[in-house]
Amino acid sequence: MKEIGCEKERKHRKESERKDPRIGRIMTPEMWESMMKINIDEVKEVSGILQMKEEKTREEKKIKFYRASLEADMALFSDEVDKWRMLNILWAEATRWQYRIAGFSLLDDRMELLLYRTYDPSGSEPVDEGQHRSSLIRDIGQSYLHYYAKDRDIRPDMVCERSSWEELDSRENVLNACCQIHQLPVAEGYVTDLRDFWWSSYQNYHGRYKWSFLDISPVLGCLSRKMGTALRSFEQRQKNWGRRKETDT
Repeated sequence: MKEIGCEKERKHRKESERKDPRIGRIMTPEMWESMMKINIDEVKEVSGILQMKEEKTREEKKIKFYRASLEADMALFSDEVDKWRMLNILWAEATRWQYRIAGFSLLDDRMELLLYRTYDPSGSEPVDEGQHRSSLIRDIGQSYLHYYAKDRDIRPDMVCERSSWEELDSRENVLNACCQIHQLPVAEGYVTDLRDFWWSSYQNYHGRYKWSFLDISPVLGCLSRKMGTALRSFEQRQKNWGRRKETDT
């Protein structure tokens, strides 16, 4: 009885396959090869489209780097609480004026910054860089004054008494500016070892502390697309920069 049942099942399956070839379809080697070839071609086509889109996005979005220096009339940032407040103000105002922070050193009386912004070269309404720079510096001064000036006789221009702004037009200039900014605490006599100065982006680039408002990926992208390789290259570059400065002195 069991064999008769199996025979009936096989017969029924064969009849179903004649009616609908999709049921119980047997794949021959030639059919597998044909199907795999189609899938591989589809994957290559999709990959090519995605790569073209990625390259187009990179072309559309350009990055401009800037080095900015803000110098106060006196040691307005000597206290750690004042430094925290200044960094919070910097982050808020830079974001408002569409700048991102890639590097910084905050000393007692001055702040050195590495900023960047993305832009679309084909945009119909280019950003007025000059207006944004002056507005950023003005708003940093006014915001810090509002916090600091309680019971103190200071003016907004004393917070950012002197300022400079430079566009960095090459990868080498960006990397050198970042290393120089990190080296400032040693050059100014605050510390003898960069690892002992917490108020700079050096800690982010060397994985010792993470300032949440920093984005170091564009700078590291000047060295390599692989994060690990870029971090090692930057660490070596920073060491070489420090040795060169020691030799110069």
